[in-house]
Amino acid sequence: MNQSNTEYSQDELDTRGRGPNRPGIKWIAIVLIALLVVGGLGYRFVQNRKAEQAKKEAAAAASKKEVVQTVNVAAVRIGNVQQTLAVTGSLKAGRDVNLSSKISGRVEQVLVREGSRVRRGQLIVTLDDEDQRSSVQGARAGLQQSQARLAQLQAGLPATIAGINTQIQQAQANLSSMQAKYRQAQLREPVQVQLAATGVEQAQAGLQTALARYQQAQTQQPTRVQNAKSQVNTAQQTIRTTDARLNQARTTAKQTQEQVEAGIARAQAGVEQSKAALADIERGARAQQIAQAQAQVDQVAAQLALARTELERARFLFQNGAGPRSAVDTAQTNYDVTLEQLKAAQQNLSLVKEGATTEAVRQAQEGVRSAQAQLATAEADRSRIPNAQSEITAALAAKAGAQENLRTAQAGLSEINVAAQDVRIAREAVDQARTQLDAARVNKAQVPITRQETRIALQAVQQALAQLAAARANRANIPAARQDIEAAKAAVASSRAMLGQAQITLANTKIYSPVSGVVNKKMTETGQSVAPGTTILNIVALNTVYFEAQVSENNVRLVQEGDTVNVTAPAVSDKSFEGFVSDIIPVADPQSRQFRLRVTVADAPKQLTPGAFARGQVITEAVYNTPVVETDAIRRKDGKTTVLVAPGNDETAKVEKREVKTGLEANNEVRIVSGLEAGDRVIIGEPLLEPGTKVKVAKAEKIVVAQ
Repeated sequence: MNQSNTEYSQDELDTRGRGPNRPGIKWIAIVLIALLVVGGLGYRFVQNRKAEQAKKEAAAAASKKEVVQTVNVAAVRIGNVQQTLAVTGSLKAGRDVNLSSKISGRVEQVLVREGSRVRRGQLIVTLDDEDQRSSVQGARAGLQQSQARLAQLQAGLPATIAGINTQIQQAQANLSSMQAKYRQAQLREPVQVQLAATGVEQAQAGLQTALARYQQAQTQQPTRVQNAKSQVNTAQQTIRTTDARLNQARTTAKQTQEQVEAGIARAQAGVEQSKAALADIERGARAQQIAQAQAQVDQVAAQLALARTELERARFLFQNGAGPRSAVDTAQTNYDVTLEQLKAAQQNLSLVKEGATTEAVRQAQEGVRSAQAQLATAEADRSRIPNAQSEITAALAAKAGAQENLRTAQAGLSEINVAAQDVRIAREAVDQARTQLDAARVNKAQVPITRQETRIALQAVQQALAQLAAARANRANIPAARQDIEAAKAAVASSRAMLGQAQITLANTKIYSPVSGVVNKKMTETGQSVAPGTTILNIVALNTVYFEAQVSENNVRLVQEGDTVNVTAPAVSDKSFEGFVSDIIPVADPQSRQFRLRVTVADAPKQLTPGAFARGQVITEAVYNTPVVETDAIRRKDGKTTVLVAPGNDETAKVEKREVKTGLEANNEVRIVSGLEAGDRVIIGEPLLEPGTKVKVAKAEKIVVAQ
């Protein structure tokens, strides 16, 4: 603007005064010079201003052309930091079941084969159950019998009361009858005395006649009759002797064979029993043995209750004069014996629960060896059987000779049968006469008896009076009848327990799989006999497969029970399965110096089969839901830990340096304890940057708030 004013003044000056001769030229010249000076100063000022503006614009242009460094950043995220330890090992089965029978029996059917998959509760073996069904039927019949007796006693209590009343009535009627008999005996006594005296006289005369006839028959019998009889008797005696010898030989042979076979059978049974006893002792008490011991305790307790009832009843009857003292003593002895049996049963139950001792196992083993030695001795006794058979042959030959002698003697006896018959008839007449005389004398001797009958009739009257009193005293037995009902109830309970035990034994003829898995081994076939404890099948439970890993002695201290493990079995599946350290075996292998870890895989899938190779990652330390950055972002110098931050969310930012506190570091990540927050952008790598340096962000990562 000053420049334009200067030019205007010059033009104006040129227009108004161009010649030197005009008036006021001098003043015009002075003014012109002054204006020139002022204009020069203004022009210089303007030029300076333009130069400064140009410098500023040049500086701005230079600043626009300045090079800005590009950096990589990562956002601080909320995540997990896990420190892991790589291990290797193999898959193993945690449950390997040896399936056996709880009872002895014959295998009727095996429903699976080796390699078959089974499920828990599946029927896989059946035993012949005919004997067990018979036992159940017998126990059921016993229960029904006990129940019937209880019902009978319960129903018979009114009848018992009525029976006591009937006894009283019968005793009254008996008293009347005995009184009538006593009166009749008093009237009959004189007549019987007279008849007895006459009968004796007649019988004595008949005996004299019969004796005379017998003596005559003996005199007429030839001497050869006696010889023939002697020969027959001798032959008969010889036959009896040979018969006895033959019977004895047969009996001896039979007994010898039975004894030998029984001895062998007992020895074999002893061997089996001792082996079974040894197996039972080594296996320990089973649930059914404890149940049987408990059932025995319950049964003896019921018997003790019954014995107590009988004792109280006997004492009651004795105290009331209706029973003898011996009944009380017998009942007391029975009660004491039953009480000792109960103590023994309770002690047996305690011993069954405690199981066998080492000494018991040794004794059972010694019992097996002793039973086997007895079996060898019993089998050696078979040599006795041929000797006994030879004795039978000799006895048969002797009997044949004796029978021939008897036939010869009987042929000579046939000629004198008539004479012998006469003698026998005469002797029989004598015997009959003597019998008649004895009867007559008995009748005479019964005269005092007749008088005694009168006295007995009187005593019968007195007894009838006592029976009537006793019948009336039996009314006190009604409480005892009620006690019998309680004892019958205890018997019903005992029978019910026996039926339950028999039903358990019958149920044990069906064997079910206790686990779901695969049949590994099959140790029995249809028709074979099995005993309790004998392994029938071996089943591997696949749902209990675990990972057994090896870890060095330097790293075992890093592992703790409960640590999470990611397991991979390449031969089975590419998928990883999560498990945890359930056990650390604190014993190292002496050669490899490796420790074993047991890793449980919860709900292990079916494809995890025992024996497969596997790898695992043990999470030894972990922090969850914490600020996390990459390890490349951390700078450590002079004992300080820092990071470079690109604040904001723009593409450019000025670098800030922050001091941080770090924690667990694993897998190229580190935990930030303090100094940063989720979402902060940290510069990764090792760029040479100073705080305040302008940088360009290459890529802004998405902020992860939680993981």
